[in-house]
Amino acid sequence: KNLNILTINKDDLKEMLGDTIGFTNRQENLKLSEASFAFIKMITEKEISLGHDLIIESNFKSKELDQLKRLIDTLDCKVLTLFHQGDVDVLHERYLKRNPSRHEVHKATGLISYDDFKRYISDYKKDNYIGQLKIVDTTVFKEEDYQNLLSYVKDFINQS
Repeated sequence: KNLNILTINKDDLKEMLGDTIGFTNRQENLKLSEASFAFIKMITEKEISLGHDLIIESNFKSKELDQLKRLIDTLDCKVLTLFHQGDVDVLHERYLKRNPSRHEVHKATGLISYDDFKRYISDYKKDNYIGQLKIVDTTVFKEEDYQNLLSYVKDFINQS
């Protein structure tokens, strides 16, 4: 909102598809994820081709990042990747706290144990990114941190 840029969030798309189409098992749930990502790719290509700025947000898997990299290579644009990380204990506690109120499409795997959560987080490598990388520690994220990040992103946009 503060940047006045279209933002596409994969979780929002997946929730909408889950509410509209539904799912009965993990395989169908994964198809909702695939459809959400396909939509993100399509909108990314269209918006960037029109010269528009765009924010896409997700916990992109390696294969999704590879597809985005191939797409970005065909487009004339600059990319900023914000890689959010934090203390695993703090992140796991947040996960447990928000889980009861999360949408059903995000609960298809059941509640993830601490060890599985830790492994899941370690699958995201900060060396697998597109464009310029900015690492953001969200262990404790205050208003001042948000304002600094917003300023960083605005500077990136103005340089592009």
